[in-house]
Amino acid sequence: MSQVHPGTPAKSNEPAKKRVGELLVEEGLITAGQLVEALQLQRTSGGRVVENLVNLGFLAADQFAAFMGRQKGVASLNLSRYEVPAELCDLVPKEFALKYELFPIDRMGRLLTVGMVVPVDLEVRAELEQITGLRVKAMLCSAADIRAAIQRYYPKDGVPPAAEVPIETTMKLESIARIIREMDCLPTLPETVAKVEQAVHTPNVSLRDVADIVITDPPISARLLRLANSAAFGLPNNVETVEMATALLGLKETAMVVLSSAVINLVERSKSFDYSRFWTSAIVAAGSGRVIAEKLNLTEKSGVFTAGLLHDIGRFALSEAAPARFAKLGAGLSGTDLVAEEERVLGIGHPEAGYELANHWGLPPEICDSIRFHHSPELSTEFRLQAKIVALSAVLAEAHIKAPQDAAALHALCGPYPAPLDFDAGALWEVYLEIPGAT
Repeated sequence: MSQVHPGTPAKSNEPAKKRVGELLVEEGLITAGQLVEALQLQRTSGGRVVENLVNLGFLAADQFAAFMGRQKGVASLNLSRYEVPAELCDLVPKEFALKYELFPIDRMGRLLTVGMVVPVDLEVRAELEQITGLRVKAMLCSAADIRAAIQRYYPKDGVPPAAEVPIETTMKLESIARIIREMDCLPTLPETVAKVEQAVHTPNVSLRDVADIVITDPPISARLLRLANSAAFGLPNNVETVEMATALLGLKETAMVVLSSAVINLVERSKSFDYSRFWTSAIVAAGSGRVIAEKLNLTEKSGVFTAGLLHDIGRFALSEAAPARFAKLGAGLSGTDLVAEEERVLGIGHPEAGYELANHWGLPPEICDSIRFHHSPELSTEFRLQAKIVALSAVLAEAHIKAPQDAAALHALCGPYPAPLDFDAGALWEVYLEIPGAT
């Protein structure tokens, strides 16, 4: 009987995941015929499919990089900025690293984190798990960064790699890997969240059934009532009981609010994070999402409300995972300036950190996607409209801090947004005036 190597992934009944080429065809970046031609070239001349697609002129390298950055569960990393422990290279043969364009960046116990040009390549990851006997987690890195790292850290013609090579920043890669590990170690959401989520998708479940689940968790109940009574909802009457909140909000909305309340409860307990400012921005962004969704005649608003409420959760993740470095961030920064400063100081911006944390907590994919792209909604694919709504909601929340006095001032702060959110100054001001808690 054949033995299974400890690093070999166990077989499952899950449907096989699609190969990268198939995903590129589905997204319209290449045609089926071009994929066939690239595969034929691979059979005759070797090379990887993506490399052949680029060499044949069917796919631009920057197009592929942007495509990879949009894939679910794939965190991205600027490898050129960091330094890694040289002993990690002993785990991965240089030939394998060169062939599949990957590089080891961190190890914790039996988990090996690698940078890859194609992190969704499950076959390569499985082969690497067989070689190392470790579980492999992949992060997206550029091909140029991978090649530079291999050249820097692996011996060349028997000569050991240079011990000291100037790098773009002083932060070491083990620090960014530690940040992600620390986020993975943050407390999980209460069991109540999973129970409510399961109940909502159970046929014939009643409002009373959901209320009974929530009542068993006093902190969640209290937070649910606080959110239901917050300005973001703008309900006409004070909500005094969980049963009343469930009746007013409905099943799906209640499930989203329970999820939100569990996350917010963890944030509130932080000793190093400015919770007060986070909460104000979260409430305005959540309320903005609801108003914008109504303007667009969207019937399902719970997703944009929750995503708006949690859009900056990555800031909390960074403050918990790297408090000393987080404290060095410049005050008063916002938008893309803030993200750039986070990447300079911490190596990762809060949208990407929020996405990692949201995935760790098992938040719905539309929420994870909107958190990740709330500063770059054009990069979203499956949930692009929601990402655009949350992006504009986040901008309105930032504008709220500066208290614009008229339509022109607000429009100057927000700037133009693409269709279907291309509100002119007057329409944007109307949205702002309807946001609960913003005026």
